[in-house]
Amino acid sequence: MTPTTPRKFTATPVTAGMSAGATAPAKAGGAAPVTTAGAGTGGGAAGGTTEKKRPWVLIGAIAVLVLVGVGVFGIWKWKNPGPPLLTAPTENLAKFILDDSKFHKLSFEKQHGYLDVMDQRYDDKECEKLWKAGKLTEMQMAELRDAAWMGKNMGKMQKYYSLPPGTQRKEYISKQAGKKFDDDGDAEEPAQPKPVSAEDEKVKVPKREKSWGKKLVATWPTDVQAQWKEYNKEIKKEEDRLEKEEMRKGTTKPTV
Repeated sequence: MTPTTPRKFTATPVTAGMSAGATAPAKAGGAAPVTTAGAGTGGGAAGGTTEKKRPWVLIGAIAVLVLVGVGVFGIWKWKNPGPPLLTAPTENLAKFILDDSKFHKLSFEKQHGYLDVMDQRYDDKECEKLWKAGKLTEMQMAELRDAAWMGKNMGKMQKYYSLPPGTQRKEYISKQAGKKFDDDGDAEEPAQPKPVSAEDEKVKVPKREKSWGKKLVATWPTDVQAQWKEYNKEIKKEEDRLEKEEMRKGTTKPTV
């Protein structure tokens, strides 16, 4: 038997770390080659999708926070309404003016604006109608009466200080003091008062609660408080002078 010559095999070199997309050598039997490109491509696609979703999640979270904030603010606003308009119903204005925790926080100018309107409403008997309807207590009616008086005299004080010192101011004080006012600051009844019904005759409006105005004055700037004190001092001095003058006229017998 003739000896068989050994078959020589050529070794195929294997590169470490096959690059992406390289095809593995086929096994005997004709198995299909396996590529490594698929795994890398699929991972990149999944990562891109996640990155695209993140901005939308963030936007949604911000939108939810905004809605919650608006809701909380709406509830707070409903429980803590701001000052009413000057054209609001008298009942609403009265409730706001008599709430020291809110009204005292306003500036002097804004306080005067509300009290000036209340003075007009008081003159129109709107406060009295609310009181008679049982919508105001006696104390509230007495305080509103003082609020109306304050509104009237705050305007007079501003008018007084708008005049130049000297003769014009003296004439203005004399004119205001010369008006006949009762202790509540209301004009005296005319010589022939209008007839009133039996029902109105039984009801007497409470006198004004002067302590309400004193508490209000304490909230004003120091310089305005000083002006208020000086103005009322001048009014009182002129009223006393006129009163003494009237007393002298009454005791003096006319000469024949």
